[in-house]
Amino acid sequence: MTMERLGSVNVTDAGLVNSTTMDCLGGVNSSGVNCTPTAIDVSMLLQEALGQRYRNAAESASLTIVYCAIFLTGLVGNVCTCVVIVSNVHMHTATNYYLFTLAISDVVTLVLGEFRLLFL
Repeated sequence: MTMERLGSVNVTDAGLVNSTTMDCLGGVNSSGVNCTPTAIDVSMLLQEALGQRYRNAAESASLTIVYCAIFLTGLVGNVCTCVVIVSNVHMHTATNYYLFTLAISDVVTLVLGEFRLLFL
């Protein structure tokens, strides 16, 4: 089985990381075996190490449904909180203003951050 050193990690020709170290200075290791680098299929190595690049249709559909439910409940709840605090004069306290700003920041996070996860 051929093996080459990639930085400080040894990689076998099957794309798996090997725990043994191979001293490869000048193309020959300490026991006299030729260990010149061979070509590595980087896409195969990344797929084995990190998994598939894209999700299948069922997984994408289920994630979309879950993210839409989280988005809608978060948006409706936070907007209702803001409307109640603004419309009732007796709720204009320091604590409720703090809750108001938390609701606004939560809406901004929902709008700007959640749907980006669908495309990763």
